[in-house]
Amino acid sequence: MLTARLAPLRRRLRQWNAGALLVTNPPDIRYLTGFSGEDSWALVRSGRGRVTVITDSRFTEQLASESPQVDPVTREGPLSDEVLRLATRHRLQRIALQRDHVTLGMHRALARRLTARRLVAVDDGMVAQRAVKDAGELRLIQQAIRCQEKVFLAWMRQIRPGDTETGLAARLEMMMREAGADGSSFPTIVAVGPNGSLPHAVPSGRRVRRGQPVLVDWGARWR
Repeated sequence: MLTARLAPLRRRLRQWNAGALLVTNPPDIRYLTGFSGEDSWALVRSGRGRVTVITDSRFTEQLASESPQVDPVTREGPLSDEVLRLATRHRLQRIALQRDHVTLGMHRALARRLTARRLVAVDDGMVAQRAVKDAGELRLIQQAIRCQEKVFLAWMRQIRPGDTETGLAARLEMMMREAGADGSSFPTIVAVGPNGSLPHAVPSGRRVRRGQPVLVDWGARWR
């Protein structure tokens, strides 16, 4: 599955005339490698070689467990230092960057080590690619929906007058985690009475009163 996801990206790399794409957006790293850690980058080369994930010692075990198919690099210094070492090792003359996921500071650090002319900012196409779900992703989406529906029905039966918005939101999120979810897919909204008119209401200490409407906007993340 991961190999199939890499193939169209590598075709785009050849169109950009780049030897590799430096992936700095965490959801894209997880999509391409399975690794869910933070503060890490992935380097996808245009050929058939393994993807390299640059991380630090906090995630060494996690990376080995989640992504045994990648080449791990455990850094001790800045991420940009490791990119330079990899560019030298693989003789990469031109590296593509995800233009929407590189800060000015990151670009400056990379340019200092690689020179700006070796870097090219691209529309990486990952949003469009990830929008088309494969069979495995569809199964996970269905599992997330089943989890959030089952939990919501159980949660509704527990609502009582006097409960607060914050308490109800916290209880719903806890129940989703207990059911196996990674967490909520966005900040849970529980809005009582007039607060329900706010499109992005933030749960407060407002209490449920008998006969009042309770607006809920919630979702579960599942892998």
